[in-house]
Order: sequence, then C-alpha cells, then structure tokens
Amino acid sequence: MTFLRVTFAAALGALICFSASADDGAITNKSMSRTIQEPTFAQEIVNNAIPEDEHAFTDMMGFYVPAQAASGLVGPIAYCDIDNTPAPGEDCANAVEELEVAKPLVNVFIHGPLFEVDGTAFGHSFMDTYAAVSLDDGETWKQTNLSNSAVESSFNIETDHVPGGQDPLPADHTIFLGNQNKGAFHAPGFEFPYTNECTECHGSALQGTAQTPSCYSCHGDVWEEQTPLEFGPIITTANYVVQNKNKTVLEIIGVNALRLSEVFIRNGVTGEVIDSTKAQGNGGFRVNIRLDGTEPPCTVAAESNDELGPAVSVIDEATGEPVEECVGAEVDLADYPGGTYNVFHAVNGNKVVAGNKVLVAWPSRFCSQGQPAYTMSPTQEEPDTERAAAVVSFIQNGDADLGVTGLPDFNQEDDLYLVDAFGVAGSQGSIDFADEGYPQAGVVPFGCVWTARGVLLPGNDPRTTEDEATHIVWTNAERLTSGRRDVNRIEVHAVKGAGFVVTWQEDPEGLRPGQGLGPGEGWSGAVAHPRTDAWYSFINEEYFDLVESSEDSTVPVSILDHDLTVSGRPQVFVPMAVPMRLSNNDKCNPPDQVTPGGGEEDLYCIFDSGDDTADAADYGLKDQCADTVTIQTGNENNPQETEICVADSDGDDTPDLPNRANTALTRPRTSLQGYDADADGVTESAWVIVAAEESKGLGKFFFEPDSDGDGFAEPCEEGSSLTCTEEIGKNQWYFSFDMGTPDTSAGIGNPNSLVENLVSQGNMLNQ
Repeated sequence: MTFLRVTFAAALGALICFSASADDGAITNKSMSRTIQEPTFAQEIVNNAIPEDEHAFTDMMGFYVPAQAASGLVGPIAYCDIDNTPAPGEDCANAVEELEVAKPLVNVFIHGPLFEVDGTAFGHSFMDTYAAVSLDDGETWKQTNLSNSAVESSFNIETDHVPGGQDPLPADHTIFLGNQNKGAFHAPGFEFPYTNECTECHGSALQGTAQTPSCYSCHGDVWEEQTPLEFGPIITTANYVVQNKNKTVLEIIGVNALRLSEVFIRNGVTGEVIDSTKAQGNGGFRVNIRLDGTEPPCTVAAESNDELGPAVSVIDEATGEPVEECVGAEVDLADYPGGTYNVFHAVNGNKVVAGNKVLVAWPSRFCSQGQPAYTMSPTQEEPDTERAAAVVSFIQNGDADLGVTGLPDFNQEDDLYLVDAFGVAGSQGSIDFADEGYPQAGVVPFGCVWTARGVLLPGNDPRTTEDEATHIVWTNAERLTSGRRDVNRIEVHAVKGAGFVVTWQEDPEGLRPGQGLGPGEGWSGAVAHPRTDAWYSFINEEYFDLVESSEDSTVPVSILDHDLTVSGRPQVFVPMAVPMRLSNNDKCNPPDQVTPGGGEEDLYCIFDSGDDTADAADYGLKDQCADTVTIQTGNENNPQETEICVADSDGDDTPDLPNRANTALTRPRTSLQGYDADADGVTESAWVIVAAEESKGLGKFFFEPDSDGDGFAEPCEEGSSLTCTEEIGKNQWYFSFDMGTPDTSAGIGNPNSLVENLVSQGNMLNQ
C-alpha cells in the first residue's frame, strides 16, 4: 500500500516559548490514509486494487486551540528532542516539554484505486477527495471523505459519448501529393513533420486520429527527417484478419525500432506481451500473430531496447473500423467512475491574521447532484425558483444576527451572481483519446469543479461521544460546473475578511495531451484545444459559514447553530457565484447565424435582444459582436468565406477585437491580495490577479529562423522554403480586478470592478 506521509517538526510548539539552547525537535511521520475505510465498489478488481494517495497539501490556521487527539481526547502534547525520538507507534518517554495548545493543521489529498493507462500520465480514477485535520501538531489526524463520488457515475460511455466529426482541411494544406485517383493536400514543410508539428493533428507519432488520417497510410515513412528515437518503435499497421472461424491473424507492420533488436508486441492497455519479432536493419519490423479464434487486443504497442512506442487501435480488416470484441481494460469503465483527480485548498488566515475557515476544491468526473448555483438561473428551462427567491431575499435584506449586511439593489435582472450568463449549464461531454493518438486511454467524460467548506468551531461535536474542546464541520460538496467543458488547473485563494476565489481552465474538447517525448509527458493541460478559457467564481466571507436549516432549506442559519445530529453535514445556503468567463477565446456567432448544434446563444453573446428578454447589456457586459468581418477559411483550392464577430473589448462602442476562436488560454495562476475598502482599518475585500498563457493560434504571418544574427526571425512568403512556418508559441496575459460582491452591476463603469473585466482579452505581459 502507498501511504501518504507528511512531516512536521515538533518544534512548532516553540512558537509559544523557547530556549536559545533548545535542541532540534523529533521528526513526526504519520500516515493520514492508513485507517481510511474504503468504499465498496461494484467490481471486485477495484475492491482488490491497492489504493494510492496523490496531491497532498497542508495549511495551518494562525491561532492556537487546546491540544486534542483525533479521537477527541483533550490533553497536552509531549515533545522529545531529535536524540530521543520515540519508536514508531510509541509515545515520547522523556519529553523536553509539554504544551497544552497547538495550531490546527489542515491537509487535503486524494485517495483510492487508480488504474494507470500504459504509455501515458493518465489514469482511470476511483479516488475520493479527503481532508485530514490535526489538533495535536500532526500526531493524529481525523479524516473526512469530502467527495464521496468514486462509487458514483454520471456518464455511460456506450450511450452518452458523442463521437467527434471529421476535421475540415486546414487552410494551409495547399500542396497536393498523389494522383487524381488517390492523393491528399499537405501543408508546407510536410517533409519535416516533427519539426513542423504535423503531430498536433495527426497524432504524437503521425499514426492518425479519428479526425485525421495516418501519415503512413498513404505513402509510408518517406519524410526527410528521422522519427525521434524517444518515440520508440511505431506500429503503422495493425489489422485483424478473419480467414475462418478458427483461423484469425493479427498483422503488424512498424518502423523506428532499434536496428536488428528484438521487438515485443504488447497489448496497449494491459501491457501483456503478445509476440515478438526481430527488427530489420532499417528499423522496420513485421509479424503475423496467429490468434486461432481468440479475441484480439483492442490496441497494440511495440517495445524495443526498453523504449515503448505509442499504442494504436487494432483495425478489423473487414470493416475498416476498430475491432469491437477485444481484450482491453481489465476494469469495466462503461459506467465511468466519478473519481477525483486533483485537489486544492486555502485557509482564510495566516500567522498574522487568524482565520478558521477553509475551502477545498477538486475536479471529479461525477457531474450530478451537488446543488449547483446555475440551477437557480432564469436562463434555465425550469429554474429552482423557490431556492432562488430565498437566496435573493436574504442577500437583499441581510441579517444583523448573522452578521450579514444587506444589498438592497441585488437581483437576478441586473446581477450575474445567480445567473448563468456564460453557458455553464449543459450536458456532460467526453473525449475519445484515440482522437489524440492514445487509443489505450479510451473514452473519458469531462470533469466538473466541486467545492466543500470547512469551519473550525469551539466546543463539543454532537456527532461524537468525546467531550472535545474544538471540532471542524465540513459542508456537503457543492458542484460549480456541469461538465459541458473539461476542467483543469484549479486554484483556491483566500483573504481573511474578504472571502475565497476559485479559478480554473475549461477545454471544450477535453484534456489535450501534449507532444512531450516519451510516455507520461505533456498531460498537464498546458496544451489545449482552441476556445479554452479561464473561469472564475467566488464567495464573500460573510456568506461562507451560513447553511440551510435542518428544518427548512429556505432558512439560513449559522453553521455553529446547525443541528449536526440531523444532517451529519450541512448544505451551504448562499452558493458560490455561478462561474464566469475571464478570457474570451470562445466565439459568439453573428446575429444572423445559426448556433452550431442548434439551441440558444449564451446570454453574454446577445448584447441587445431588442425586446424585454435579458441580454449582456443589462448585466454590464461588453458587446462581443459589435461588428462582423469576413475572413477566408478552408483550403485555397476550395476557399470559403466565413463571417466572424468583432468584439468591443474596451467598451468604447468601437469594435476592435476579431475573434476567430483559434486560441487557447491555459494554466491560470492566481493571487488574492486583501485591502481596506473604507479606511476603517479592517480588510473587507481583495484584489484578484490572474496570470495565464495563451497560444497564438498559428498566426497569419510566416517566418524563417534568424539568418542575419540580429536576434529576430526573418519574414518569408508561405512555401518559400522548408523552414518557413507560421508564428507559433504563446503570449503571457494577466487580469486584475476587485474580487466582487453579489451585486455585480454596482461595478458598471468602474474599470477595476469584476464585471468590467469579464470576457476580456486581458493585459499582455510580454511584447
């Protein structure tokens, strides 16, 4: 079993009093997951799998509480020095000192079975998100399963996955190779496909995807640069041939093996060796594997000289499609598990400012339940009007007993807090990683953002039998998104007195594996599909620890007064804000165009509805289609004209930013800095700073590498040489604004407000 271990110096207690001659403290190593009771899964293979732990983070609350064990027993903590470290499982026998208090420690991590996908950094997760709290300097930890979603499923691969369509031919594919009966258009520089990043579309090893053909299928390995050895041996053909019922053959052809080496053919999912052959002097290899009626593997990969190449789907020769009955994953993923795959948290305090609140956020592939705020939005077909009325009324009127100041002008007609203006709601999507060159990963549903709030409270926990001095209460998990797009790179930040903010990125086509060489590289979300945006949500501190009454869900109560014996874990009353777009990479359609796939445009795209229907102007958003411009798309041999929107990005009633929707914003990094808004000496709000990187969308202009030594690339005409290529790479952008309050319309006209900085290009950091 893989244990999660976090180390703390027992000398933390020396923050209270210490001697100049004090010895180093003993090292404390404790497992937070050893005592976790695993949920019972429907498959024995999952129940029998060894659970793993990942993504552990610890934070500390900036105040002292009476020292208390995870069992609830209150008592002093004994500290030994480094020369008197007790044996594992034993107490400190000869303490240097004993302390009656400790600072609360909050750790989060994910725990459970994970089925890794061969040749990738991806895994099918049956893991849950846990929080562990220590009130005795890390000696003991009390764990709580915050997600409880690993045994759940909101997506059936067989019925819910919608296969992607054939990609249109890019405009730069202008060079025709072949004859009139068989041929294809290629991009300039096709002779150097790795240098010129043909792998971006044709798969990591040019083996093709569902949208784009294999480069080997037409003309073999004829390009002028050698395939990187780090790719390992590449299977170019894997055909399943049925000669008769008892005579079936798997035909394998490949390249790029180490010359004259032994090449092992493996099941691309299980890794099992199926057969082997010897590579030729040029690195090519060929083998026909007799299966004698047994099922073929779903995917195969080749290994040579300890280098494992990418997997490729086995094709049924009779149909030209991937085989249906095959040996693949050992675990049944039809009802895809709702496991979590990362976790982030923040405490609203530090060693200077004491805060007792913590927000945990995580992505999960379970996208159901969780009372998302967007279900109250008037843009929904059947909004939860009862819940919306209760929350709106409370925010408007406030409650002096609960310490909440009212916002009389707040409503859903002018303010974005409870309105889905940016297309959050929708059906959970999915990606087939075969389209990205990793068929062994299969179909995977998109993830959703979830949060849970924790508050450390004084007194006894009524759910336990011990007489505790303090206890922590965790709320039920709250879902923020729908899975309409795939989430990644979540961050959580907090400021005492202001509240909590969460940022992340969403890819409309799913996680995009990068092109890093070797297995396990490039799955961090740094490379994304076009239209990937950064998103934002927040909760002000005054609403944070208000929960639904156990007697009436439309009545808010302090979490301190909630009857935990009835609910176990309360449900939050004021939700986090319906997520909002920070960047503007997704496109709005011109008013006379039909929305792709049918349906209504997202509200932020409709600036002036012309009737009483709510539109973007009502909420203070900028016009994302102040004008249109016609651009040429498609291949020059079959040119097409497409009308795209030009946004008024600065709100001066002048269109200035054409949006072709071919860029992606990735890896947003966030900071939250508190400030005193009314000069009363108390922090009430905070500035949000988000920095992110954005692709250039393969720009219009072409360049050659620097040839005259001036440090700049040389402009060139497309097709003038093999090294002439589009401008590529990324730009760095940042966003900075006030974190906001529910009455977002109050910021209209203020350039530093939240509403004035939504759906924005941002500010460029690099030149």
